[in-house]
Amino acid sequence: MFVVRTAAELLEELHTKGIRLQVQGEHILVDAPKHALTDELRAAIRQGKTALLTLLTASAPAAVSSTGPLTQGYPCVVCRQISRWNDHGVWRCGVCWPPARMEQAARRIGGIEA
Repeated sequence: MFVVRTAAELLEELHTKGIRLQVQGEHILVDAPKHALTDELRAAIRQGKTALLTLLTASAPAAVSSTGPLTQGYPCVVCRQISRWNDHGVWRCGVCWPPARMEQAARRIGGIEA
């Protein structure tokens, strides 16, 4: 079953599963724990490649701390803010989360919304 989601939602899901994406030119490199990258997630990455490239390029923090993406002090991959709240062990972005706010932030970064 294929679930439709925004690039920001997909990126957040990948991060919660320990899957990291890195941009190299026009390619997305995937670093995933064994068995974490399902066929569905592979297909979602392929389908959303253009949006993911845009989001990852626009949201790459200039200086990344040594903490992981879903920890309290790590900048959000969408809006680069450090404001986080603990959602049962997952540190959500205080600016972008819930997903409707993430999508709005992604559109602003992409220049779609003023």
